[in-house]
Amino acid sequence: MKIQRLLWLISLFTFLVLAGCGQGSNNVYEENINGSSEEEMVEIDGLKYTMAVEKENDVIEVTLSLKNTLEKDAITVDFSSGHQFDIFIHDEDDNLLYDYAEGMMFTQAFITETINAGEELTFTDSWNSNNTTDAAPLKISSQLNIYQVDGTNLEGTPFKLEKTWTK
Repeated sequence: MKIQRLLWLISLFTFLVLAGCGQGSNNVYEENINGSSEEEMVEIDGLKYTMAVEKENDVIEVTLSLKNTLEKDAITVDFSSGHQFDIFIHDEDDNLLYDYAEGMMFTQAFITETINAGEELTFTDSWNSNNTTDAAPLKISSQLNIYQVDGTNLEGTPFKLEKTWTK
């Protein structure tokens, strides 16, 4: 009886975790970045999320930043695995050219990051486009895979940005 109950609870927990992983949000912002390092942002509950894109030669560098804009001591953000962010690059026909996570393995451990007042958490990734950028525009989208802020569950994926790069 206890084993059945335990198995039921494990199944329920697994279902809830898997069901929450696929949820998305339409909280997408577009910007024409024209090869510069201009930024767009999403601000939620004192956390400002920005994505900057820079191109040098054939390398596109994407920098994601989550800054604590509150005067309170710290904000904690929780990730459900080592897969803390995503970056996707599509061509104008919506063909996927780059997926940050493709071919990678991530730790299956909960990760908690504390961001003190005025500080930021930063992630950077580079993609060598091998002249693919000559076929601009490119759609660059990113998201932070945060499931909790200060112990409160997030609905969907609110920290999500999209930019269009043109030559």
